[in-house]
Amino acid sequence: MNKDINIWWEGPFSKEAVVDNKIDSNEYDNTADRIGLYQIYGTHPLYGNDVLLYIGRTRDNNGFASRLYNRWETIYDSDNANVKIYLGTIFTDAENNLTIEEEYEQIEYAEVLLINAMKPALNSSNIKSVGRKYIDEAYSVNNINDYKNIYPQLTSGYYWNDFVNIQIVEQLAEIQSVKVEDTDEIYGFDIKENDNIFFGIDYKIWNDENIPLVIGIAKEAIKESILKKSPLFKSFFKDEDYYYLGITSNLKDKMVIENIQKQLDNIVNFLETHTN
Repeated sequence: MNKDINIWWEGPFSKEAVVDNKIDSNEYDNTADRIGLYQIYGTHPLYGNDVLLYIGRTRDNNGFASRLYNRWETIYDSDNANVKIYLGTIFTDAENNLTIEEEYEQIEYAEVLLINAMKPALNSSNIKSVGRKYIDEAYSVNNINDYKNIYPQLTSGYYWNDFVNIQIVEQLAEIQSVKVEDTDEIYGFDIKENDNIFFGIDYKIWNDENIPLVIGIAKEAIKESILKKSPLFKSFFKDEDYYYLGITSNLKDKMVIENIQKQLDNIVNFLETHTN
């Protein structure tokens, strides 16, 4: 059974109406001192006028006015006098009142799904990075009233079916008999045979490079010059701590688990004979 997250949207409001708390409480429910989600519409050099620029949420109990006071998406818009803001708040029936912690959780979950579904022009964080915690339970986001151009309904099940990389990580973790590490940065594990090798999802790489799965080799384990001589590492990239191989093949191929396992085995064997 799906859990419902119901969002009541109102707008459009100008930035000044929100940050100066000039929204008439006799006309609107979503006043500037409340907490929730917001949509910003304005001008984009590629996409034109009155387009969805940004979806965000309040992160403390100071409300929309505090959160939107210095949002650069409104300040630096080339047509900032015509920026439009829509405010969304969580609501339930009287028998199911939420605690403040439950309300913040629903706001966070809804933001992640909305950003991934709508892909606003100026959002970068959370796109393509629907972590396991956001899809583990079945729930629906229902957008009601003046929700502008976003979808009226989203379900977490959509992302579970789409992001098979999460399922691949879990299947290989079971084969390796290891526990998946689940953080805001990664969803994966160190290889049981060699803890200098990481397999899984790095959310930053997924966001920035559109690479859903990586194999990471700790820099401290091997010299780059040795790495480059091996046919296993024809193409790799790196950050401060790891060399990475990106897995970009068809993740829905019926042999994908076996193929990745073979690749991991080959890298384990290689490092056993070429360690620093």
